[in-house]
Amino acid sequence: MASTDLRGFADPLAAVRRQREWELDAALVRAAALRARVAECESQEEEAAQEVRSQSARAAEAWRNRGDPSLHARFLAFLVQAQARLDAARMEKIRIARELATAREDVTCRQRRLEVLVRQRDEALAAFRIEQNSRQAAQADDQWSMVRLRKAAA
Repeated sequence: MASTDLRGFADPLAAVRRQREWELDAALVRAAALRARVAECESQEEEAAQEVRSQSARAAEAWRNRGDPSLHARFLAFLVQAQARLDAARMEKIRIARELATAREDVTCRQRRLEVLVRQRDEALAAFRIEQNSRQAAQADDQWSMVRLRKAAA
């Protein structure tokens, strides 16, 4: 049997489906950007943690070598600043990770909404094909009947 002619098929929700595809694409782009931002925050957090470890080691070394309270106080001030940067990096990572979780939920929701329209289109297309195939079969039967009648008349 020949393939189904789809020229008469009309999808009334095509524009809505395209809009949902665009919205899904935008949501995917946003989620990807947030994933990249989380990775960046993790890198900043690791750098800040390394700085805290380094400052701690330097403060301990300075105290062992000199025992100078003013030098030790300066190192501790640097250490407090480094720890504050570490805390800020951790908080930023947590904030971005929450945004990423929300963005992932948004992507999932948009995918489901799009899938509904895709399923609807596929079902409508399947029904259209069945109708077209039935119509073609009926036309073939009519043609065959006409040929039989002509042969019988001849």
